[in-house]
Amino acid sequence: MLAVVAATAAVAATILLPWATSGERTRNAVELIDLTQRLGLADAAWERSLLWASALLPAQVGGVLVAASLHRRRLAGVLCATAGVVAIAGSIVVWRTPLLTELGPVAATVLGTIAVVVGLSVAAASWPDEPDTEPGRPVV
Repeated sequence: MLAVVAATAAVAATILLPWATSGERTRNAVELIDLTQRLGLADAAWERSLLWASALLPAQVGGVLVAASLHRRRLAGVLCATAGVVAIAGSIVVWRTPLLTELGPVAATVLGTIAVVVGLSVAAASWPDEPDTEPGRPVV
């Protein structure tokens, strides 16, 4: 479970890296949300949604921590894989813009791929042999 939490946290940390340069300023993923909307660089609804989802990755780490602490391996794995997919998709959105990309999208793609593999591995390993609850144990 530590690998799932670590992979998700690493993916979430990529939003603080420099993602793109516009003019003389280098921006991280959170700053790019406002910029792409103001300049109309990501005008499709799916592109805007993915950028907003990438800003919510730190909250996803909290979800993985809660799932791991409740011994919900499958849920933690799925949340980790979802965080990886969001990071990869956010990178694609940034690469589609005319902005000069920096380290952030590359790191998000690499770490996102690792998170998808780790998350799906944990989820698959706990299914169907490992139920979410033990017999007689109440669901929390």
